[in-house]
Amino acid sequence: MGGEPAGIVFTAGLPGRCTEEDLVSIIDGLEKTSEAYGIKLFGGDTVLSPSGYFFDVAIIGSVPEGFDPFRRSGARPGDLLVLIGEVGGSLAGLRLLEGLSGDGSAGPLESLLPPPDDWMTLREATRALSVDTTRADIEAECAARKLPEGAADVLTLIGRHIAPLTLKPPVNCSPEWAAAVTAMIDISDGLGKDLGSLCAESGVGAVITEDAIPVPAAVAGAMRGEREKLTRFALSSGEEYIALAAVDPGPVPPGAVVIGMVTGEEDGLLIEGAGGMTRPLPPMGYEHEFRSE
Repeated sequence: MGGEPAGIVFTAGLPGRCTEEDLVSIIDGLEKTSEAYGIKLFGGDTVLSPSGYFFDVAIIGSVPEGFDPFRRSGARPGDLLVLIGEVGGSLAGLRLLEGLSGDGSAGPLESLLPPPDDWMTLREATRALSVDTTRADIEAECAARKLPEGAADVLTLIGRHIAPLTLKPPVNCSPEWAAAVTAMIDISDGLGKDLGSLCAESGVGAVITEDAIPVPAAVAGAMRGEREKLTRFALSSGEEYIALAAVDPGPVPPGAVVIGMVTGEEDGLLIEGAGGMTRPLPPMGYEHEFRSE
């Protein structure tokens, strides 16, 4: 990690039912995303898909001269574990989308959903979400559609699932702080799984503090009084695309949170709960499976 993106090459597989309006929407999304990340669309291709849509993106970039990229290896006992952003929002957005579909349940977040009569309107409002959407945009959309109080929280969480950059201002990390980073990984498979990957690559253990894990306020509110359920939810939420870093002890940038410490490999992975009691960190997160036919 730590490279600078230059551009992307994009291939789209489009089914026969794809309309000109659909194509314009795809191109608009590409332009907004590229602008948000400061990269360019170098080119690509379009092909006819026999069934649904598929998209393939290749990112081209480089590591600045003289810069040592962040790797998963390198963490040392005594390093702080720092999370740059919140976890739980992406999984919450997925569960809420499943609840709004009428085919599934929002599970522990069911209380966040408005009355069923508003579900179709709320589903339509999700089309306005993009990487450049702000909370003010979401609140204005809800007001224009006369959605009830709380709908903005639902849309915010859905935005964190379908447009990961939404409402996530970048953390301004100074060169001095970046130099203190010993290892880093992005949270794509879940904090629990990705912490385990970083520790395995570094040959270390870790202990994280349950109450220090930052989660969206709406998610915490929906699971108030269910600390263990909230913890498991936060640890297993993938597709967050925020960073977990091991760093030398010291101040952390605004927006970053110390959630634990790197320990010796023999200690394994632990989580510290109320009263300072520790327990093994349960295995959780997305598990990639490769199957041969």
